[in-house]
Order: sequence, then C-alpha cells, then structure tokens
Amino acid sequence: MGSNPSVIIPIGTSNPVDLSLGLPLFPDLGTARAGISASARSYKLFDIPILIICTRLNISVYAGYGFGIVGPAIAFLSKNVNVARQNLDGGGAQLTLNFDGPFQSEAGAFVGAFVSGGVTANLQVYAPDPWYKVWAWTWRNVFTINKDFKIDLLKLMYDLIKYLLSRRANAASFTEDKSKKLEETKLGIQGFSMVGTTSGIRPDLTATPEVTAPLNLANYVPKLREINQGLAKIGGEISFGPTAHFQYGVIFNFDGFTVDGGLQGGVTRANYGNVNYGANRVTATGPTLFNERENPSRFTTKVRYRTTVRLAISIHAQVKVAKFFSIGVNTPSLDLTGLLFRRPESRGTVPVEGSVSTNVGGGCVLTPNMTLRFEGPDNNLEILTGQIAKGTVNLAGFRSASDATVKLEIDPPAANFPTSVIIPAGSRTASFPFTFQNQNLPTGNRNDPTETAPPSPLSALQSYSVRATLVEQPAESCSDYQAETPLSITNRVLRCRRYGSTFGALSPAWDALASATIDAAVNNPNAPNGSVQVPAVLSFPYVSDEQTQTVPLTFTLLDENREPYGHSDVELSSGNDRKSLTPSCTLNVTLLRAQDAATANGNLTILWKSKGLVTGYPNRFYILVNGGREYGQTEFWLQVFNWS
Repeated sequence: MGSNPSVIIPIGTSNPVDLSLGLPLFPDLGTARAGISASARSYKLFDIPILIICTRLNISVYAGYGFGIVGPAIAFLSKNVNVARQNLDGGGAQLTLNFDGPFQSEAGAFVGAFVSGGVTANLQVYAPDPWYKVWAWTWRNVFTINKDFKIDLLKLMYDLIKYLLSRRANAASFTEDKSKKLEETKLGIQGFSMVGTTSGIRPDLTATPEVTAPLNLANYVPKLREINQGLAKIGGEISFGPTAHFQYGVIFNFDGFTVDGGLQGGVTRANYGNVNYGANRVTATGPTLFNERENPSRFTTKVRYRTTVRLAISIHAQVKVAKFFSIGVNTPSLDLTGLLFRRPESRGTVPVEGSVSTNVGGGCVLTPNMTLRFEGPDNNLEILTGQIAKGTVNLAGFRSASDATVKLEIDPPAANFPTSVIIPAGSRTASFPFTFQNQNLPTGNRNDPTETAPPSPLSALQSYSVRATLVEQPAESCSDYQAETPLSITNRVLRCRRYGSTFGALSPAWDALASATIDAAVNNPNAPNGSVQVPAVLSFPYVSDEQTQTVPLTFTLLDENREPYGHSDVELSSGNDRKSLTPSCTLNVTLLRAQDAATANGNLTILWKSKGLVTGYPNRFYILVNGGREYGQTEFWLQVFNWS
C-alpha cells in the first residue's frame, strides 16, 4: 500500500466566511454563487390636471417599492484541512481529509425592503409675462408641493418583534446587519440578518435560520399590564401567550471530491466518492491511483444540501423577577406546515448539488468568477428534447480586451453539444444555443449496467454535467474561472388516454386518464359479441415547428403480474389498420399533438372480444405502447370484468 505526501489546504466557499459568496439554497438557474441582488420600481398611480378658467392645478400620485437580498445561501470554511492520498493494496485509492481546525458553517440571508409613495401638486395661472405685456400670455407657476414618504418594512417588522418580545434579546430572531451587506445596493434601507450557524464534521450537519415572534397576552390585560409596568423597574415580567416560529433548516453533507493533477496513467482529473465520516475526518475512494511524486494542482469539494421549511406555533409562559427568580415553560410546537399545506417540514426541498475549489499551490479558496446556467424557450427551467435551449456563460469579475474563449465539456458526451463559446471583447457574457434529441436511457439493470430502453413517463430525465473553463485566465491564483453545472434534459414521451365518456379505472401515477374499464360479460347487450370498445387518443408533445407523424407503434398486452398475455381475443385498430393483440402487434398510428388530444377524435380502438360469465370481480391488464427511442413508451391500464 503506497502513501503520498499530504497537503494542507483550506476548504470552503470563501475565506473568511461570506454569505454573499455562498452556495444558493434555491438555485433556480445554474449554480451561481448567491451574490447580492436588488430591485426597485416606481409607478405613477394617477396624474390629474384640473383647469378652472385661467387656473390649472396638476396633482400627481406615485407609489414604489424596493427589495434587496444577500442569499439565501449556505457558506462554510475550514482553514486547515490535511488531505492525505493513499493507493490501496487491493486496487484503487483513498482520500483522507483530517479537519485539524474548526469547520464553520452558516446558512441564511440578509434582507431589506421598503415601500414608498408621494404626492406632487402644482398650481399655475395663465397671465401676461411680464405683467405689462398684455399680448404675451403664458402659464406661470404659483407654487409646487412635494410630499414623499418611505417605509422600511423590515425595520418596522424588527421593531414589532422587539415590542412583542418586550424588548428582550432573542438570538433566534431578526437582527440588524452591522456589516451593512446591502449598502452597495443604494436602496437606502437597513439590512437585517436571518442566519443560523453550526460547526463540526458529521453527516447531516444542520444550520437553522429562525425567526421567533412571541405575543405576550399579559400586556393586553389591564391589571397584568400594570403589574408588568411595576416589575419592569426591577427587570421583571409576567409573560404568556402564543409564539410563532419560522425556520428553514439547511442539512449539509459532503458528496465527493475531484482531484486535478498528481495522478497516474496520464489522467489529469479523477473523482472520488463513497464518502464516510469519522471523528473530524472524511474519507472517499476511487479507482484512479495517485502519483507519489507529484502534488495535485486543484482540489474540488462536492457538497449536497437540502432546505426544510417549517412554520410552527407553541405556547409560552414565564414569570421573572430581576435575576433572582425566573420560571418558565414552553410547550412543544405544532407544525403548521404539515397542518395547513399537507407538507411535512421533514420532506424539505429537492437536494441541491454544489462544489467549491481550492488552489493547492496557492493554498487559497478559489473565489468563483464564472457562472454557467441553462434555460429552455421563454425562460422555462425545464428543457425538452427537440427544443432550442440556451446556455449562458458570465464572467462576474473579468472583462477581456480581446475575444475570450470558454471551453465547454459535457459528461457523458453528447453529440452536437457546443465545445466552446466566444465572449466578445469588452463583454462579460455570451450565450450559445443547443438542442438534444430523444435517446434511449439506462434501465438501472444491476446485471447489465449498459442496458437501455426508450424513455418513459417514469424515466424521461437524462442528466449531464457541463464544465466551462476560461482558456486564457488572468494571473490571479485565488480567482476561479471555471464553472461546473448540472444539465437535465427531459425526453418527450407519447401518451395514450381514454376518449369520450369511457369509464376510467385505477390509473398510473403520471396520467389519470390512462385507464379504462371493460365489461366483457355474455349478457352485456351494449357490446357486439359481448365485448366493449374502448376509444383512446395517442398523442405526442411536438415542438412548435414539427409536423404530426404516422409512427409504427408496438403494443403488448400484459397480465396483472406484468407477464405477456395472449390467451384472450383482443383487437386493436387505428384507421384501416387492424391487428390482434396476441400478445403483441404493430400498428401505424398518426400521433396527434398533445394540445389537441382533449378535443380531437380518438385514433385507437381497443376491442375485447372474449366473452365470459358474470363473476362480479375484475382483473387488471396493461397495454404497453412502444414508439422506440424517438417517441418513447407508455402504458394504458385496463380493468376487465367477466372476461375469458
């Protein structure tokens, strides 16, 4: 077992910890750092001129608002991490990270908001100008009055919370931002922080920003209010009432590591996963061996975190007399998130992936100066195959005097995806178009990891990782001009839905109309030969410029155990094409546009010809519809009574 010299590096989002450089808790677009954002708007509500003989009065009223925020984000830092590399005897290699110093983590946001308004009144008279030129009349200003107001909403909320707390300190509530994070927004408002902190190395490390607002009902009872006024002189109080809690806890884990340089076999970059935790220690393993004679140049830490939102209420009671006597109780809180929204707070958001990098040679945390994001048409976050989507590269802290080339790498490889994009001289951003086509996706077969199948409603998503790197970077050892962002592509899938007044049945989770009920009893007078016809509509989500297509579709009948079933006389027809389902057949079907499926006539008929005696109970059957890679596959469920 070979051992490589260890390196001591900082790992974190920034040094020192700064939420404005943290990873975003709700990354709507890309994996950009949280940053500082602000917006302000002003609207004219009305502008009324009033003319009375030679007098004109103009009244104008406006309203406005502004909002600034840092985050919400998670930021972390450990200044001294001993990274040991070890080649294992049985093959592969192991990274061991020993956190010799404290690991600081904080999550939350700095926010500020205001509303404003104003009235302007201007009185003018129509008179000679100057007074002795009676032939030269003009409008002359008599007076102008401007009255403006601006309300700092969060300052008002902060003062209210302080009042409800009877002006007692509470570390879990809003606090004034002494560092003035929002000063650069020029909004002219006070910022307030809502930040939770934590430390240590362990799985599911949690930081919980919280606002707590208790209501002291004693202050609304005249006799008790008088007693509280007397107790306040000696630092005492009687308090009881409800307490509202708003929390958004952030659960943080290490997800893996990437090493650049210091590797064997000509490999320049390798990933190490299977993360395990110990006492102030994290280990990860991977197949690529380390080069004992060479240190890595760059170390990337991958993290995964999710946010849980919780709104709760509890009851508190306390009696306090100076520092000599204090007794209180706070009941367990009632989770209103689950009660009101039927969403338990423990479910949280979808896990978010992020990464931070360290320059090993420079011994510094790399500050990101590049972002990469993707979006579909009309700024839609979901990107479908066949659509022309857009990727945008932005260099936050760099503007080149000449055209700058950004190299693009996608994993797994994808045909026709751009390999580079040019940022014009003097600019900081550039966009590039790309399009994906439908493809077969991995089935997850453990016995055959290479097995693929056409996309389906339950398996339509293909995930990629795209890395953008500025080819010619400035000589700044602690600035990072590289961004790695996940890219998710949704493969389009055909649909099969019942048509008209057909009775439904238990349906698949992805489509409540993908089912029908059949009664095949011999005494059913409504069906020819004791059978029932089920009309259905087959459609496909074409993009705007695509024409409808006639497609060969393969249909397969499965029994309730999802095994092929061909013992009943079942017939499918589409137009003049008619086939028996024994248990499979292929029909040529013109797939309708998805948006027309609700109003168009059915383009498929299912006919169950086999007659049976009345039994009073049904069996479930499944019809698989396979359009191949280009159109995907789906299911239509049948509940069949009295069949044979």
